[in-house]
Amino acid sequence: QARAPGAADTRRAADEYRVATSGRQEMARIRLLARTGRSADAARRIVALFPNGAPSGALGAEYYQIVANGPGGPDAAIAALRRAVAADPDDADAALGLAKLLNQRSATRAEANRLAWALARRPDTDRTEAMAVWRRVLQSADTDPAYLDSMRAYLALVPDDTEFRDKVASMEQQRDAQRRLERDPNYIAQQRGLQALARGDLAAADPLLAQAARTRAGDADALGGLGLLRLREGRHDDARALFARAASLAPDQRGKWDSLARTAQFWGLLAQGRAAG
Repeated sequence: QARAPGAADTRRAADEYRVATSGRQEMARIRLLARTGRSADAARRIVALFPNGAPSGALGAEYYQIVANGPGGPDAAIAALRRAVAADPDDADAALGLAKLLNQRSATRAEANRLAWALARRPDTDRTEAMAVWRRVLQSADTDPAYLDSMRAYLALVPDDTEFRDKVASMEQQRDAQRRLERDPNYIAQQRGLQALARGDLAAADPLLAQAARTRAGDADALGGLGLLRLREGRHDDARALFARAASLAPDQRGKWDSLARTAQFWGLLAQGRAAG
């Protein structure tokens, strides 16, 4: 320190030494605040504890994680960690901290995944920590098919992870079922019919949606698609009946189909009133 008493690195080193000695109790208090949801207090106190800026290494990554969860949000912390990684690509602690923060938003999760995947393969990282971060990223991705290859790569390294083994198997089944569906001529007719309906081309939509409803009678969307056409055509009773059948086939979408059935009933009663008048 005698050679460069005012240098930023020297001041940060002094902060780190103080935290490791006289400041240990305050750091423990900050961690407790962060764990118990008092993020603003934790962020304020850690900034006060390190008046010369973020420390280096794992403690620096922890600093940014706590600051990011404070009132100012993560943007400044993410930018600082990006700069740290760009300046020193070997700084695995900064890269891990960056991956954790990027995972908090779906818009940046793909970048978090790439970082964590790369860190898990690096020999100079704490592999247990890197794999744990990668696992959290993939858990956050849930069943997004864009992450299927990453999940397979993760499983290649941790083949006994039953949660991801089951998830990957389920996602592959869904993908295969979707591919089969997209080759089904009746499903293709349904999609083309809905496109024609969206364009206002009722004549083109009619045979396509009728075909889909006839051949895919157990599919709520197929029946509902024809119901939408009948509603546009003014065939309100037919539309209401189709929406009611769709509601019975898809309990999780009952609200949507019941609402459309009520709409068809309303317009039907209105049309009857006009005709009677």
